[in-house]
Amino acid sequence: MTSPLVLVTGSNGYVGSLALLKTLQAGYRVRAAVRSISRSNFLTSVPAIAPYTSSLSFVEIPEFTAAVKDVDSILHIATPPPPRPSAANPTTDSKVKRAVLPSSAAMLIPMQVYIDSGDADNTYTAHSRFSDFTEPPYPSPKVAYRAGKIHATVWAEDLVKPQ
Repeated sequence: MTSPLVLVTGSNGYVGSLALLKTLQAGYRVRAAVRSISRSNFLTSVPAIAPYTSSLSFVEIPEFTAAVKDVDSILHIATPPPPRPSAANPTTDSKVKRAVLPSSAAMLIPMQVYIDSGDADNTYTAHSRFSDFTEPPYPSPKVAYRAGKIHATVWAEDLVKPQ
């Protein structure tokens, strides 16, 4: 029997590469969705990943929909680059059974506090969520990262809304 296929985005980043490794070690086949295959091939030579290369494939994704073909599960770890795309459901015509879309505390904190890196007087929780999506151009990579995380969470919420 063929093992389930898991799509992992962000696999050439720190958290994504660990998710990639753990998914391979658990016996799954992995399709790593990357922005550039040529900049991601180094993963096959990482000593911990090298034994699993027969279960690893790469797909360059101009759009998410093509990457989910025949996928059983998705670990969507990459921070999508803003601006916010449409919230179309890429799993509509697929057999995806489960999608994991981690977020970030960056979307719980007001932009000015996030930029200034501090606010000891307040506690931020899921109820203090901000959706002040900043449009490009971004004044710093930190602001672009936050915008990407806000966009990803809004997209994920739209994805699971009843149609």
